[in-house]
Amino acid sequence: MKVEFLRFQWDSLALEAAGLAVLATAAQLPLLGMWCRRCCAALACHAMSLLCFKLMWGSCLCKLASGCPEWNFGTAMQHHHRTTCLPKPWARVLHRWSERLQISKIQGLMTLWVEGPLSLLALTGCPLARATCCLLWCGLMIGIAASGNYGFFNLLTCVLATSLLDDSQWLPVWRPLYTEFSTKPWHLWDGLVLTFVVSAWALYTVAILSSLHRICTSKSPSWVGVEEKLHSLNLAQRYGLFARMTTTRDEVIIRELHELPPQLAERAVQDKLAIPADRMPWDPQKFWVELALPYKPGPLNRPPPVLLTHMPRLDWQMWFVSLTWARYDERPKWFQNFLQGLLERKPSVLRLVSHAWQHEVQKFALSQKPSEIRVTLEDYDYNPLPEVKRGKDERWECGTWWCRRHVLTDCEIHIR
Repeated sequence: MKVEFLRFQWDSLALEAAGLAVLATAAQLPLLGMWCRRCCAALACHAMSLLCFKLMWGSCLCKLASGCPEWNFGTAMQHHHRTTCLPKPWARVLHRWSERLQISKIQGLMTLWVEGPLSLLALTGCPLARATCCLLWCGLMIGIAASGNYGFFNLLTCVLATSLLDDSQWLPVWRPLYTEFSTKPWHLWDGLVLTFVVSAWALYTVAILSSLHRICTSKSPSWVGVEEKLHSLNLAQRYGLFARMTTTRDEVIIRELHELPPQLAERAVQDKLAIPADRMPWDPQKFWVELALPYKPGPLNRPPPVLLTHMPRLDWQMWFVSLTWARYDERPKWFQNFLQGLLERKPSVLRLVSHAWQHEVQKFALSQKPSEIRVTLEDYDYNPLPEVKRGKDERWECGTWWCRRHVLTDCEIHIR
C-alpha cells in the first residue's frame, strides 16, 4: 500500500520540505540569541529555495531530455487540460482555448522558460530578481491548479517559493506580528544548535549540487554518496513533472451486474449509468450498473470536482491503471485485489467508492452483492466533441460533460 499509494512526487516533496522545516524551527527556539536565530532562519530559507529550484529545473530538463514530440513541437498544452488526472470544471474551457496551435506553443514556451532559464533568478543575490522568480513560480502553480486537482502540491510549492523573499519584502505584510527580541549573550546552546543547522545545510547543499549535476549531465559526481544517503532517508529526491504528455484520455470503467427494479432501471438508463444485459434475454431485469468513484471522470453528466488540498489516492491511481493498461496491457496486482474486494463487498473497499452525492442506482448497487464485475477501458473527451473526432467515429456516447467510446473490444476484465 505504501509503495503504490504514497509514491507520488509531491509526497516526496512534502517529506523533503518537512526535513527542512526542522532547520526553520530552530530559529524559533526561545533560548537562542537573535544572531543565532537569524543565521538558522537564513540557512533554512536558502535550503528551501534550493529545493524549489531543484523541482523547477528538474521539471524543465526532463521535458527536454524525454524526446516527447508534444513538447518538441509545441502541442503539449493542446492535450494537458484534457488528459490531466483529475480535472476541474474550467479545464474544458482552458482546453478549448488551447486547441489553437499558436496559443499552445506560447503556453508551452512560457512553462519551459519559467521552469528553466528564469529559475536561475532564484540563485542571484538581487532581491527584486528573486521576488520576480517567486511570482513566476507561484503563477505557474496557479495555472496548473486551474485545470487539475493536484492536492497539496501547488500550495506547498508556493509556500516554498516564498523563501526567495527578503525580510524587507515581507515586513509590510507581517509588520503587526513582527517583534524584535533583545540580544542575548552567547550561550552553549547557540553553538550546538548553530553547528547542527550549518552541518545539515551543508549536507543538503551538497546533495542538491549532486542532484543537479546528475540531472544536467546524467553522470554521477564524486560526492554522490551524500545524496544517496539523504535519498534513503526521504530527505533528498529528484523531480521531473510532466516529462511526457499523454495525448488520449483512457479511463477504467467498472460495471456490476445487478437486478434492478423497473422504475430505478429506467432512470439509470436515462442518466447513462446502466446498460441492459443483452446477453441475458431470459432476465430483462439484469443491468450493468456503472460504479462511479467520487472524484474521477466516469458518469457522462457529472461535472468534474473542485478539490483544494484533498488527495484522493484511489481515484488518482486509477489514472495510472488506465495508462499502463493502454500502453503495456498490464494491470497492477493491487487493482486485482481491489476488484476482488469489491466483488466480496468488503466494508473497507466500499468506503473508498461510496460518497454522499452518488446516484440512487449506485447506492442500490452497493447495498447488494453483484453477480459479476466487468471492467473496460474507454476513451474520454470533453463534450462537445471536435468535428474531426465526431466525423471519424460514430461510436461516441455523449452526456452533458463527457463523451466516451470503447477503446478495444478485448480490453475487458470479468470477475465472477
